[in-house]
Amino acid sequence: MISKKEIKQLRSIIGTYYAQDVLDILNKTGKCNRNGTPFKLAHIRAAFIGLRNNTDIEAAIWELADTKKAEAKELAKQKAKILNKK
Repeated sequence: MISKKEIKQLRSIIGTYYAQDVLDILNKTGKCNRNGTPFKLAHIRAAFIGLRNNTDIEAAIWELADTKKAEAKELAKQKAKILNKK
C-alpha cells in the first residue's frame, strides 16, 4: 500500500493525470483484475490514494514514476547541453 508521504512525492513526479498512463502499463503487461477484465481508471485512482490494495496497480504506478523521473533527467541533460553551448 502506498503511504500518504509517498503519495505526495509520487504526485510531484507523475502529476495528477496519471491513471491513463498506469492503465497503459497494465494493459501492456497483460495485467487484469480478478475477473479477467482490464482495470478501470477509478480502480487505479482508488489504489493510488489507498482506498484499495492491489499490488499490480502499485507496481505499475512505481514503474510510471521511474519512467517519468528518467525522462525528467534526460530533459535536464538536454537543456543543460543546449543552454551551455557557446
